[in-house]
Amino acid sequence: MVTLGFSNLTQVLMKKLFCFIGFLTICCNFLFADDASLDFSGDVRTKWKYTEKKESTDHNFILESNFVCKYSEDNTWMEAKAKLSLASLSSEPFEPSLSLERAYVGFELSDSAFIEIGRNNLDNLFDSKVQYKSHFNGICVNFTHDVRNFGMIFLHGGPYLEDCSANRLAAVGEMVIENLLNTNLNVSYGLTYHTYDLI
Repeated sequence: MVTLGFSNLTQVLMKKLFCFIGFLTICCNFLFADDASLDFSGDVRTKWKYTEKKESTDHNFILESNFVCKYSEDNTWMEAKAKLSLASLSSEPFEPSLSLERAYVGFELSDSAFIEIGRNNLDNLFDSKVQYKSHFNGICVNFTHDVRNFGMIFLHGGPYLEDCSANRLAAVGEMVIENLLNTNLNVSYGLTYHTYDLI
């Protein structure tokens, strides 16, 4: 018999949940804005694995749920994604795991610049899929400029909290040039800087 229990849900998980609920509350406050759009989506998945041994049998059951909220209007946008996982082994109770994968707000500063503040995936913001396989918790400033007969230049980056337990702050920046010299060649260069023991 599989029992469902949340006694092992830590304070860290609760803080993530409250942050996500707070983000949704902010989104709802903008429902009365002109030309605003608020979208909710999600999915639920289950997985069951049965293993038979000489002296015993194991039943592994995993329940996973994803929830996404997106809000946008003329010069402002928000997005949040939360993932809840419940795993159980045989007669052991469910072990909950809650992760906040994305939660950020963006503002358009001008026709060629905008800023995003919050939590996002580094590989969603920057080109490298190997170096940036973690989260970005900070402020990202984006700037674009079209240089005639040279190419479209994209500059973006900013500071982010790399490890809150070690008070570690980092900064990342990237420059991308598209259609360089009208050759359809795209070039990008990224730079990362780390700082330790902030407090």
